[in-house]
Amino acid sequence: MLYKGGLIVGLTGIEIPPGEFSKCIIIDGAIASGATTMAIMERLRSDVSSFFIFSVHGSCEGLRAITRYGESRRLTITVVVGHATP
Repeated sequence: MLYKGGLIVGLTGIEIPPGEFSKCIIIDGAIASGATTMAIMERLRSDVSSFFIFSVHGSCEGLRAITRYGESRRLTITVVVGHATP
């Protein structure tokens, strides 16, 4: 949702039937800090065991943050990015 020149991303309305899904596919145009992606994974990690993330562009810091997050929560994460900026 647009708000004061930015975006608000809400995740409270997501309801996943237990045992219905084993993976989540996230498609994002650009990953900066990785915060939005990590928020989605945090919300879904009790219902989904693996995440596949596709992005055109990502910052190395944001991609590293997502990887560290996944390792700390013992999640399977696959990231495919077209271009990473140092």
